[in-house]
Amino acid sequence: MTTLTLRLPDAAHENLRQIARQQKVSLNRLFENMAEQLILSHQMENEFRLRAARGTAFRQEALCMLDQMDARHQTQE
Repeated sequence: MTTLTLRLPDAAHENLRQIARQQKVSLNRLFENMAEQLILSHQMENEFRLRAARGTAFRQEALCMLDQMDARHQTQE
């Protein structure tokens, strides 16, 4: 596992600490969760773009992927 030093404005740090408390996780775990979500979102977007570039044969798959992204986004709010 890698250690990362991150500089944040004090207000952002306090807001993130409050979010972590509300979610009942450590600040470290909050950042792990955010990183995992960003990575997954990035991977899904790349996969979507690759499939879209292949043409209309993948239209249904692309629509399903968009539905999955929407569902994940709604559960995160």
